[in-house]
Amino acid sequence: MGSPVTAYVGLRVEKRLVTPLVTVTEAARSIASGDLGGRASGQGSFGEADHLIEYFNRMAE
Repeated sequence: MGSPVTAYVGLRVEKRLVTPLVTVTEAARSIASGDLGGRASGQGSFGEADHLIEYFNRMAE
């Protein structure tokens, strides 16, 4: 029973936290390579992930 629960929790964490971090990483890579229009997108479910996306995009302006 623990294995399905662990898999479910892992998928939820990925969607809520890891995916927003990946979008910020991709936007940072884009800006670093010279595309100054790169921005992070998406909406996380953790407040801190949302703040990271918002602050990154403000910084990139």
